Amino acid sequence: MLRFPEEQDDRFTSFCQRDVFGTRISACMTVYGTDYPFALFYLQVNGDTVTAALSIIDAAMTLCCAENADFEELSQFIKAVGFDSLLCDATLCSRLGLEPEKTGFIVEYGETKKEFDYHGVFFADRVELSDVYDILHRSDFDGLNNQARWLSDVSFRVNRGAATAAAAQEDGKLAACAMVLFETQSAALIGAVATLPEYRGKGYAGALVTSLAREKKAANKRVELLCAKNDIVHFYLKLGFEITGEWALV
Repeated sequence: MLRFPEEQDDRFTSFCQRDVFGTRISACMTVYGTDYPFALFYLQVNGDTVTAALSIIDAAMTLCCAENADFEELSQFIKAVGFDSLLCDATLCSRLGLEPEKTGFIVEYGETKKEFDYHGVFFADRVELSDVYDILHRSDFDGLNNQARWLSDVSFRVNRGAATAAAAQEDGKLAACAMVLFETQSAALIGAVATLPEYRGKGYAGALVTSLAREKKAANKRVELLCAKNDIVHFYLKLGFEITGEWALV
Protein backbone atom coordinates (compact mmCIF):
# COMPACT_ATOMS: atom_id res chain seq x y z
CA MET A 1 0.00 0.00 0.00
CA LEU A 2 1.29 3.45 -0.94
CA ARG A 3 0.81 6.33 1.45
CA PHE A 4 2.32 9.69 2.41
CA PRO A 5 5.04 9.57 5.08
CA GLU A 6 4.84 11.71 8.18
CA GLU A 7 7.02 14.84 8.45
CA GLN A 8 9.37 13.05 10.87
CA ASP A 9 9.05 9.42 9.81
CA ASP A 10 11.93 7.32 11.14
CA ARG A 11 10.91 4.33 9.01
CA PHE A 12 11.10 6.46 5.87
CA THR A 13 14.55 7.80 6.78
CA SER A 14 15.86 4.40 7.81
CA PHE A 15 14.63 2.70 4.64
CA CYS A 16 16.23 5.36 2.42
CA GLN A 17 19.66 4.60 3.88
CA ARG A 18 19.82 1.47 1.74
CA ASP A 19 21.12 2.99 -1.51
CA VAL A 20 22.01 6.06 -3.56
CA PHE A 21 18.42 6.56 -4.71
CA GLY A 22 17.29 6.64 -1.12
CA THR A 23 19.94 9.28 -0.43
CA ARG A 24 18.36 11.55 -3.05
CA ILE A 25 14.86 10.93 -1.70
CA SER A 26 15.78 11.40 1.96
CA ALA A 27 17.77 14.58 1.29
CA CYS A 28 14.85 16.08 -0.64
CA MET A 29 12.45 15.11 2.14
CA THR A 30 14.69 16.89 4.65
CA VAL A 31 14.84 20.01 2.47
CA TYR A 32 11.25 20.28 1.27
CA GLY A 33 9.27 18.33 3.84
CA THR A 34 5.56 18.05 3.15
CA ASP A 35 4.87 21.77 2.73
CA TYR A 36 5.41 22.23 -1.00
CA PRO A 37 2.93 21.08 -3.67
CA PHE A 38 5.72 20.41 -6.19
CA ALA A 39 7.51 18.00 -3.82
CA LEU A 40 5.66 14.76 -3.06
CA PHE A 41 6.86 11.71 -1.15
CA TYR A 42 5.39 8.23 -0.83
CA LEU A 43 6.04 5.09 1.18
CA GLN A 44 5.00 1.62 0.14
CA VAL A 45 4.29 -0.54 3.17
CA ASN A 46 3.35 -4.16 3.71
CA GLY A 47 2.04 -4.38 7.25
CA ASP A 48 4.78 -2.82 9.36
CA THR A 49 7.45 -3.29 6.70
CA VAL A 50 8.51 -0.52 4.32
CA THR A 51 9.17 -1.92 0.84
CA ALA A 52 9.68 1.22 -1.30
CA ALA A 53 10.13 4.99 -1.16
CA LEU A 54 9.33 7.41 -3.96
CA SER A 55 9.84 11.14 -4.46
CA ILE A 56 8.36 13.38 -7.15
CA ILE A 57 10.01 16.80 -7.48
CA ASP A 58 8.57 18.84 -10.34
CA ALA A 59 7.59 15.64 -12.19
CA ALA A 60 11.08 14.13 -11.72
CA MET A 61 10.72 10.80 -9.90
CA THR A 62 13.28 8.87 -7.86
CA LEU A 63 12.52 5.34 -6.70
CA CYS A 64 14.16 3.29 -3.94
CA CYS A 65 13.00 -0.33 -3.63
CA ALA A 66 13.46 -3.47 -1.59
CA GLU A 67 13.40 -6.89 -3.25
CA ASN A 68 9.99 -7.64 -1.72
CA ALA A 69 8.32 -4.47 -3.04
CA ASP A 70 4.93 -4.72 -4.72
CA PHE A 71 6.13 -3.93 -8.24
CA GLU A 72 2.70 -4.29 -9.79
CA GLU A 73 1.33 -1.56 -7.53
CA LEU A 74 4.37 0.64 -8.16
CA SER A 75 4.10 0.18 -11.92
CA GLN A 76 0.42 1.10 -11.99
CA PHE A 77 0.96 4.09 -9.70
CA ILE A 78 3.93 5.45 -11.67
CA LYS A 79 2.11 5.20 -14.98
CA ALA A 80 -1.08 6.69 -13.57
CA VAL A 81 0.66 9.68 -12.00
CA GLY A 82 2.97 10.26 -14.96
CA PHE A 83 6.46 11.73 -14.93
CA ASP A 84 9.01 13.65 -16.95
CA SER A 85 11.83 11.40 -15.74
CA LEU A 86 12.32 8.46 -13.40
CA LEU A 87 15.67 7.56 -11.79
CA CYS A 88 16.06 4.13 -10.25
CA ASP A 89 18.23 1.05 -10.04
CA ALA A 90 18.62 -0.40 -13.53
CA THR A 91 17.45 -3.83 -12.35
CA LEU A 92 13.99 -2.41 -11.58
CA CYS A 93 13.06 -1.32 -15.10
CA SER A 94 11.98 -4.71 -16.39
CA ARG A 95 9.99 -5.38 -13.21
CA LEU A 96 8.18 -2.07 -13.69
CA GLY A 97 7.60 -2.60 -17.41
CA LEU A 98 9.69 0.44 -18.32
CA GLU A 99 12.39 1.01 -20.94
CA PRO A 100 15.34 3.16 -19.83
CA GLU A 101 16.60 5.99 -22.00
CA LYS A 102 20.01 6.03 -20.31
CA THR A 103 21.95 3.75 -18.00
CA GLY A 104 25.23 4.18 -16.16
CA PHE A 105 27.36 3.03 -13.27
CA ILE A 106 26.89 3.60 -9.55
CA VAL A 107 30.35 4.01 -8.02
CA GLU A 108 31.20 4.16 -4.31
CA TYR A 109 34.28 5.71 -2.74
CA GLY A 110 36.49 3.32 -0.81
CA GLU A 111 40.17 3.63 -0.10
CA THR A 112 42.38 5.61 -2.46
CA LYS A 113 44.94 3.50 -4.27
CA LYS A 114 47.54 6.23 -3.89
CA GLU A 115 47.94 9.56 -2.17
CA PHE A 116 46.35 12.20 -4.38
CA ASP A 117 48.66 15.08 -5.27
CA TYR A 118 46.94 18.41 -4.65
CA HIS A 119 50.10 20.37 -5.51
CA GLY A 120 49.26 23.32 -7.72
CA VAL A 121 45.51 23.02 -7.22
CA PHE A 122 43.95 26.07 -5.60
CA PHE A 123 40.47 25.71 -4.13
CA ALA A 124 38.14 28.71 -4.31
CA ASP A 125 37.31 30.16 -0.89
CA ARG A 126 33.84 31.16 -1.98
CA VAL A 127 31.80 29.51 -4.71
CA GLU A 128 28.79 31.15 -6.33
CA LEU A 129 26.27 28.70 -7.74
CA SER A 130 25.84 30.87 -10.81
CA ASP A 131 29.56 30.32 -11.53
CA VAL A 132 29.13 26.56 -11.08
CA TYR A 133 26.27 26.62 -13.55
CA ASP A 134 28.41 28.56 -16.00
CA ILE A 135 31.15 25.92 -15.85
CA LEU A 136 28.61 23.13 -16.36
CA HIS A 137 26.98 24.98 -19.25
CA ARG A 138 30.27 25.82 -20.99
CA SER A 139 31.38 22.20 -20.54
CA ASP A 140 28.22 20.91 -22.29
CA PHE A 141 27.19 19.06 -19.14
CA ASP A 142 24.64 16.37 -19.99
CA GLY A 143 21.07 16.83 -18.74
CA LEU A 144 21.54 20.35 -17.39
CA ASN A 145 18.30 22.24 -16.64
CA ASN A 146 17.80 25.87 -17.58
CA GLN A 147 19.66 28.25 -15.27
CA ALA A 148 16.69 29.60 -13.31
CA ARG A 149 15.32 26.14 -12.53
CA TRP A 150 18.75 24.71 -11.67
CA LEU A 151 19.67 27.60 -9.36
CA SER A 152 16.33 27.49 -7.59
CA ASP A 153 16.59 23.79 -6.88
CA VAL A 154 20.28 23.60 -5.95
CA SER A 155 20.40 26.80 -3.87
CA PHE A 156 17.46 25.50 -1.83
CA ARG A 157 19.46 22.39 -0.96
CA VAL A 158 22.70 24.28 -0.30
CA ASN A 159 21.01 26.76 2.03
CA ARG A 160 19.58 23.88 4.06
CA GLY A 161 22.81 21.94 4.37
CA ALA A 162 21.87 19.13 1.98
CA ALA A 163 24.33 20.12 -0.78
CA THR A 164 27.81 21.67 -1.08
CA ALA A 165 29.66 23.29 -3.98
CA ALA A 166 33.42 23.33 -4.54
CA ALA A 167 35.60 24.80 -7.29
CA ALA A 168 39.24 24.99 -8.36
CA GLN A 169 40.77 28.15 -9.74
CA GLU A 170 43.74 29.19 -11.82
CA ASP A 171 45.04 32.74 -11.87
CA GLY A 172 41.93 33.89 -10.02
CA LYS A 173 39.53 32.33 -12.53
CA LEU A 174 37.34 29.31 -11.81
CA ALA A 175 38.47 26.32 -13.85
CA ALA A 176 36.50 23.32 -12.52
CA CYS A 177 33.65 22.40 -10.19
CA ALA A 178 32.20 19.50 -8.24
CA MET A 179 29.34 19.21 -5.78
CA VAL A 180 27.84 17.10 -3.08
CA LEU A 181 24.40 17.20 -4.67
CA PHE A 182 22.49 15.32 -1.96
CA GLU A 183 23.59 14.67 1.61
CA THR A 184 21.98 12.93 4.57
CA GLN A 185 23.25 11.88 7.99
CA SER A 186 24.54 8.61 6.51
CA ALA A 187 25.45 9.27 2.87
CA ALA A 188 26.54 11.80 0.25
CA LEU A 189 26.03 11.81 -3.51
CA ILE A 190 28.69 13.64 -5.53
CA GLY A 191 27.97 15.09 -8.97
CA ALA A 192 28.12 18.17 -11.20
CA VAL A 193 31.79 17.43 -11.92
CA ALA A 194 33.15 19.47 -14.82
CA THR A 195 36.27 21.27 -16.04
CA LEU A 196 36.35 24.04 -18.62
CA PRO A 197 37.99 22.79 -21.85
CA GLU A 198 40.98 25.13 -21.59
CA TYR A 199 41.89 23.82 -18.11
CA ARG A 200 41.54 20.08 -18.64
CA GLY A 201 44.33 17.62 -17.96
CA LYS A 202 45.63 19.47 -14.89
CA GLY A 203 43.98 17.31 -12.20
CA TYR A 204 41.44 19.88 -11.05
CA ALA A 205 38.39 17.60 -11.23
CA GLY A 206 40.23 14.76 -9.52
CA ALA A 207 41.33 17.05 -6.70
CA LEU A 208 37.81 18.38 -6.14
CA VAL A 209 36.14 14.97 -6.17
CA THR A 210 38.79 13.43 -3.92
CA SER A 211 38.61 16.31 -1.46
CA LEU A 212 34.81 16.08 -1.17
CA ALA A 213 34.85 12.28 -0.98
CA ARG A 214 37.48 12.19 1.76
CA GLU A 215 35.69 14.83 3.79
CA LYS A 216 32.39 12.92 3.75
CA LYS A 217 34.08 9.54 4.22
CA ALA A 218 35.84 10.94 7.30
CA ALA A 219 32.39 11.78 8.66
CA ASN A 220 31.50 8.06 8.35
CA LYS A 221 29.21 8.61 5.39
CA ARG A 222 28.79 6.39 2.34
CA VAL A 223 30.02 8.37 -0.67
CA GLU A 224 28.61 7.60 -4.11
CA LEU A 225 28.47 9.03 -7.59
CA LEU A 226 26.44 8.28 -10.72
CA CYS A 227 28.62 8.23 -13.83
CA ALA A 228 28.01 7.54 -17.49
CA LYS A 229 28.69 4.12 -18.93
CA ASN A 230 31.77 5.14 -20.89
CA ASP A 231 35.48 5.74 -20.35
CA ILE A 232 34.79 8.30 -17.57
CA VAL A 233 34.34 5.39 -15.16
CA HIS A 234 38.11 4.71 -15.32
CA PHE A 235 38.73 8.24 -14.04
CA TYR A 236 36.69 7.50 -10.92
CA LEU A 237 38.21 4.06 -10.44
CA LYS A 238 41.65 5.66 -10.31
CA LEU A 239 40.42 8.03 -7.59
CA GLY A 240 39.40 5.11 -5.36
CA PHE A 241 35.79 4.50 -6.39
CA GLU A 242 34.41 1.04 -7.12
CA ILE A 243 31.47 0.01 -9.30
CA THR A 244 28.62 -1.22 -7.08
CA GLY A 245 25.67 -1.23 -9.48
CA GLU A 246 23.90 0.48 -12.36
CA TRP A 247 21.39 3.33 -12.54
CA ALA A 248 18.70 3.88 -15.15
CA LEU A 249 16.89 7.00 -16.31
CA VAL A 250 13.46 6.51 -17.84
